[in-house]
Amino acid sequence: MLRLVCVLALAFTGVVVAVPTPAAAAGTISLDKSSSGPVLLGGQVEYRLAATNPAGSGVEQYNLSYSDVLPVGVTYVAGSTSPSNYGEPQVITITDDAAATPPVTHQVLVWSNVSDLTPGATRTLS
Repeated sequence: MLRLVCVLALAFTGVVVAVPTPAAAAGTISLDKSSSGPVLLGGQVEYRLAATNPAGSGVEQYNLSYSDVLPVGVTYVAGSTSPSNYGEPQVITITDDAAATPPVTHQVLVWSNVSDLTPGATRTLS
């Protein structure tokens, strides 16, 4: 009898799951990534990341940060971030295949806390 009561107690306890409200869903930031077009091996490509806080969200977003995973063989050119007040990203090098000669690596770029984002605002990094 005790086992049955414990099982029933657990069954009726349940799990509380928060369902996002329309206001919370409207506060979702969108991110767009675009480039200047194709690039030849050894060339440079300029691209931009644009974060937008929807106008109808009514929610100010704080501490906007960007991260970008570069493809294998692509490396960040130091000092190329624009606007310059966003600062240089933290460059994290990840080794995909250490056994290869040379090792196969890619970079992850992280710009931390570059801006706040008011409703309807867009911040662009290139």
